[in-house]
Amino acid sequence: MIVVVRLPLCQSDHPDVSARLITSEKGSVIVLINTSGKPLTKVKLTLRGSSYQSAESLVFGKLQVKKEASDFVQELPLELTDIILATHFKIKN
Repeated sequence: MIVVVRLPLCQSDHPDVSARLITSEKGSVIVLINTSGKPLTKVKLTLRGSSYQSAESLVFGKLQVKKEASDFVQELPLELTDIILATHFKIKN
């Protein structure tokens, strides 16, 4: 028997934080929900194999895009919820 394990395209490093990815041709939205019952000082968000050039939080505004290998990585505090808008690289013809 062969078992294939696939890592989620979007995930947080905290067990009480849900990170849901909604994508389109122009970019993506990541919905973050903290169910721990208390504000978190640092949550690491990872988007695997991403091609994003910018990201903006509804709570914190423009975020600095960090790359680790081919992944987009962002660390930020999280109270209850936040929504991150991530924009894809623009391809010039």
